[in-house]
Amino acid sequence: MWKRADDLRKNDTDVNANPALDRFWSHTKPKPGQMPVDDFLAVEEFTMMDQIQRWTAHQDKGLSDCARRFMNRDGLAMVKPPPPPNPLQADELGDWEPRLRRLLKEAGFDPDLYCLSDRIEGKYRRPYKEEKDVEEQSAVNTIRVVVDGKPKAIGEYLPRLKSVMSAPSDQLFYYVPKKIRDEANQLSSRLAQTAAHGSGDGAVSEGSVR
Repeated sequence: MWKRADDLRKNDTDVNANPALDRFWSHTKPKPGQMPVDDFLAVEEFTMMDQIQRWTAHQDKGLSDCARRFMNRDGLAMVKPPPPPNPLQADELGDWEPRLRRLLKEAGFDPDLYCLSDRIEGKYRRPYKEEKDVEEQSAVNTIRVVVDGKPKAIGEYLPRLKSVMSAPSDQLFYYVPKKIRDEANQLSSRLAQTAAHGSGDGAVSEGSVR
């Protein structure tokens, strides 16, 4: 929503900015240290809620729809992409994103606004992270057991826990309007099946997408 408004503004489209946001955007570098403190502090929660409410009636379809979704808590649906066709290239998803963007466009959604991705780093999903520095270990950051009268980190005492303690791989998720969630999931499944059958490039025919 904000990117859309900023892009429209930079293309000389009136985004119906309220006075506080208009002053904020009037500065070449709208950030702390580059603009008056009062202008920066004026952009607070109530200012933003007022602005988003204004945008629900904007003539730009994408901006008004994003604003409406925010106000109505009508979020996007999460879709898990298919595994990469080549396991050695984890960031290369083959035809997935181009086909997903095409699916969005055919459904009347601007892919630049409604094809969002988010990478969840594995470090945030670790069930247990052990402090390695013995001097820094405590009951807060390390599970310890007494071995030969001395405390020892349980990860060192039980090597089989290493797999639990190691950081899992990152996860990538996509977000699309709920209206096409089922079709997006079907597309992901079909691409995954194609890759599993060893087609090489993960491509599927147009007729098999839906």
